[in-house]
Amino acid sequence: MNKAGKASNIISKDILEIIRQRKLDLAENKASPKQDILSHMWLRTFEDGQPMEERDIADKILGLIVGSHDTASTALTFVVKYLAKFPHIYNEVLKDILEHKFPTHKNAKHFLNSENFDPSRFEGKGPAPYTFVPFGGGLRMCPGIDYDWLVMLVFIHNLVTKFRWEEALPKEKTIFVPLAMPEKGLPIRLQAHSVNLDK
Repeated sequence: MNKAGKASNIISKDILEIIRQRKLDLAENKASPKQDILSHMWLRTFEDGQPMEERDIADKILGLIVGSHDTASTALTFVVKYLAKFPHIYNEVLKDILEHKFPTHKNAKHFLNSENFDPSRFEGKGPAPYTFVPFGGGLRMCPGIDYDWLVMLVFIHNLVTKFRWEEALPKEKTIFVPLAMPEKGLPIRLQAHSVNLDK
């Protein structure tokens, strides 16, 4: 954890230098107020008219950097780890994949002529709630959530339907750099198998 803290301080120092340079550039009209999130944060004021502190901006920028770096691969690493550790969960995931071959938005229970291309089904009131949710929801939803979910679901589907595996180092430690990662990179032993998805 100490290494992560030191790394965070080094990155924050660099971000603070960039913030100070941006302040000068904005004051001298060398940068646009709408240039990017950094300009927006610096020019935004609270209800009392005060701008954000430089350190607060640096923390938020660091959060954006960390939050957008390797989150899907980190999540998938631990999916692989725990599916290897708990075979009964692996079996449930495989069963779930085999039982739910068709996406919800092609479910005839919710959509008339569900197999046909028919954009008119989205006119008027549109589909029933929670039957078509391609973009998630909520005001603070991560803008990359749909892409990450797609990447993870496709990866898990292909991994579970083509392989069984076990951890090569079952007692491998988790380290934080700054996201949680297996210390040795999670080596695994793969065993191919085939599953008939047309059952």
